[in-house]
Amino acid sequence: MDQRDELKRDTEAIAYIVGDKTVHAEDSKEIILDYYKRTEPLYRKLHSREGAYHLPIKTSPDETHKEKLLYQAKTIEKAIEEHGYTNILELGCGKGFNTIHLAKNHPDKKFTGIDLTPGNLEFAKKESLRLENANFLQMDFDQLEIPSDEYDLVFAVETLCYSQNLVQLLE
Repeated sequence: MDQRDELKRDTEAIAYIVGDKTVHAEDSKEIILDYYKRTEPLYRKLHSREGAYHLPIKTSPDETHKEKLLYQAKTIEKAIEEHGYTNILELGCGKGFNTIHLAKNHPDKKFTGIDLTPGNLEFAKKESLRLENANFLQMDFDQLEIPSDEYDLVFAVETLCYSQNLVQLLE
């Protein structure tokens, strides 16, 4: 089997697992939940045992896959250090990859991650058991009702595309 045939086979397998539904406003949350439930084993086996869902970003030729996955968290770390943020919220935290990394490196800061998917949050809570400064909540960020001054930094990695009302969310 040549590379083209392998790619076709793999693409068909992924399409079978993921499905080809179009996300519509009235059922998008269910589709998102179903997608992550069905693809979680693929991400864990092929992408990141540590729980990352986002794409790796290469900044040097010698980086490991995990180092590439940490690019986004390291970018947030720079903002935390530069501006002195102390209470940080991640929207759509998935399995907590970024939030956990940040909480480990900044024990004097408070981190909260929210996500729709119960399985992701179960993983995040298990991985962060020893971290007193990390908290994970099941919430829909489109339904988020928090005082505007509760968090001094809010970030999202590859999740805002799921918002049904981005303008309202950003306000």
